[in-house]
Amino acid sequence: MNNGSGSIAQAVPAMSVPVPGAARTRLLLEGPIVSTLLRLAAPNVVVNVVLIAVTAAVDAHFVGQVGPDALAGLSLVFPLIMLMQQMANSSMGGAIASAIARAIGAGRQADATALVIHGIVPSPPEWL
Repeated sequence: MNNGSGSIAQAVPAMSVPVPGAARTRLLLEGPIVSTLLRLAAPNVVVNVVLIAVTAAVDAHFVGQVGPDALAGLSLVFPLIMLMQQMANSSMGGAIASAIARAIGAGRQADATALVIHGIVPSPPEWL
């Protein structure tokens, strides 16, 4: 209906503002699975390799000063110690990742950021 006012109103499509994390989220959801998993796992693999190397070197140094029998005992128990440490590391990492994912999914970015910081920097023990 034209009332003769002379104005032409057209619908202008809204331009979407790119969200900074949208590209990363799309890559996680739609990207190649193997390369995405390898890229996400790389930091943990590096940290775990360093942890195992340092633990083995320090333990072998101190126990080696006690004697060869103690060093042989350590070499027998070492795989079980590493298994226990990796199981604890895995469960803590999974719990932190789950909590961060829930916070991001609920739109609580400040909570997710705090969880990342607390996951990286451990809190001091109570006795300090």
